[in-house]
Amino acid sequence: MYSIFYLKSGQGWGKSITTDFIQRSVLGTQLVYKISDSQTILGSFNRQLQVKVLLLLEEMSTEKTLVE
Repeated sequence: MYSIFYLKSGQGWGKSITTDFIQRSVLGTQLVYKISDSQTILGSFNRQLQVKVLLLLEEMSTEKTLVE
């Protein structure tokens, strides 16, 4: 994956509307992986990302402590 689409705003602002449309109507659910656990990409086991073209990180923390 080489691109990022980053949306940041308050709760209830409809950020998921765009990504839900892409998942359901453009790519299909089989090519999209939706998760809120940052260890999916930071950890050493990420097999569930194989053959996916879009990773949706819902409500992921953006604090620097995650990368340490």
